[in-house]
Amino acid sequence: MDSSTNPSPLMWFDNTTHNLLRAVDCYGLERLKAICETKLCLDIDVKSVMVILLLADQHQCDMLKQACFSFIANPNTLETVTGTPEYHQFKSLYPILLIEVLENACILRK
Repeated sequence: MDSSTNPSPLMWFDNTTHNLLRAVDCYGLERLKAICETKLCLDIDVKSVMVILLLADQHQCDMLKQACFSFIANPNTLETVTGTPEYHQFKSLYPILLIEVLENACILRK
């Protein structure tokens, strides 16, 4: 796959936050991790939720991951999210994580 035509979803995302999360992983800075998760929870929207979910998964940000699942679980939101280019790219690149998204959406809807 040519990365110039199909860039990683993380490429457009805030590199500062991504770099901070890498530092958190490297140095075990749990307080900074909590701050980053809280900030990212406030940034969740239809366009960003899949990328934020990927960051949460890659950096073991459980609170952030659950916030993404809760956001997606809303029936109107799920329909809108599945229509975004980010979702379609995510679907082809991260199918295992997508299964987790859909399973959690079903659980949270009950």
